[in-house]
Amino acid sequence: MSKTKLLIATFVVILLALTAIPSVRASEDAVVEVVAHLPRAQYRSSAVWTGTEALVIGGTDDIDVFADVVAFNPMENNATLRGYLSDETMTSPAIWDGHYVFIFAGENSSSRQSRVLRYDPASNVTTVMGADLPTTRIGASAVWDGHNAYVLGGHNGTAIESAVFRYNTTTDIFTVMSARMPVGTGGTSAVWTGTGIYIFGGKTASGATDQILRYDPQTDTMSELNETLPSPRFHTSAAWDGEDAYIFGGNDGARAIADIVRFTPATGEVKLLAEKLPGPREMTSVAWDGHEAYVFGGLSELMHPLDEIVSVRPGGGGEVDWTGLWLGVIIAVAVLIVVSIAGVMLRKK
Repeated sequence: MSKTKLLIATFVVILLALTAIPSVRASEDAVVEVVAHLPRAQYRSSAVWTGTEALVIGGTDDIDVFADVVAFNPMENNATLRGYLSDETMTSPAIWDGHYVFIFAGENSSSRQSRVLRYDPASNVTTVMGADLPTTRIGASAVWDGHNAYVLGGHNGTAIESAVFRYNTTTDIFTVMSARMPVGTGGTSAVWTGTGIYIFGGKTASGATDQILRYDPQTDTMSELNETLPSPRFHTSAAWDGEDAYIFGGNDGARAIADIVRFTPATGEVKLLAEKLPGPREMTSVAWDGHEAYVFGGLSELMHPLDEIVSVRPGGGGEVDWTGLWLGVIIAVAVLIVVSIAGVMLRKK
């Protein structure tokens, strides 16, 4: 083989080796898809994850207020009516304490409530607890920190609250905490991260807000972060995946929106994801199953109740891109053909 042919062959081999290595495309921020449907369209419900299934509690379709408890099984992508509460409820936050669902205040078909309902999914029995919130309350948010439930803000029928209440599910006692939100705020969403409660957006007496608050149960202190949501919004829902909070949909003060916002407490980054919910919606509920968030129902931009169950899988995973391999093969084959033809022509001479 001549030196020229050897150099060309070496070049082809190197080119093929470089271009044959597959690359991984940057992973998506999230994969969003409708995976199932609720038995009926609804919004103003609440949702909890029990460790094996999501329970969607109460809600309304604009005609009736529900006492429904709907169970959603992610393994089967199936939602079925599990049972009923002892009374209808909507706009009432709920938590799971490892044994029971606790549902705070809200509104039934006739009036606003201050009660606490405890629902046992094993027996399908509802217990009206002895303790009440100090006033009636709708539009509050609630989280479970592993020891106590915290009920934050909401509207008491006269004014928007800034109070924080701690509820002990074992002793059935409410405690009014010293810390308060900077101003009365309802229609927020909140997550527990393991070290603090983060409260997103909401509606104040002045309108929608973009604030992010942090409440520390250990020190009973409330702080407003420098970071804000991309724009003011209320009637959102939120889920925590262990590293990031995801805030879904809401109303910007004029209309429902389809945004998915990711907030990373460790860095303070707030990112509006390119991915959107299937359509604008507010007053959804959400449950995190350890792998993905499931967003239930909601009210559309056209004011229609929705029955969709939307899966939001963070990260989406990388996708192997074999374009380099095929490009390398094509170039290598083309070069080899040219070299072969040139060799034949030279030998004829």
